[in-house]
Amino acid sequence: MEHSLKGSYTAILVGHLITDNEQYEAVVRSHLTGNGFKEIIAVLEKYYNFMNLTASVSIENLYI
Repeated sequence: MEHSLKGSYTAILVGHLITDNEQYEAVVRSHLTGNGFKEIIAVLEKYYNFMNLTASVSIENLYI
C-alpha cells in the first residue's frame, strides 16, 4: 500500500503541474504507456477507494 500512496501523491502533483499547460501535458504523455493517463487514473482510483474505506471505518468508530 505504501507504493500506492506514494504513486497517488506523485500523480496528484503531476496533475497540478500539467493543469492548463498543454506543453507540460504533452511531455508527460510522451513518457506514459499509450500516451494516456490510464495508469495514473488506476493509481488514483486505488487511493480513492482506500481513503473511502478508512474514512468510513473511522467515522463508525466515532459513533460507538
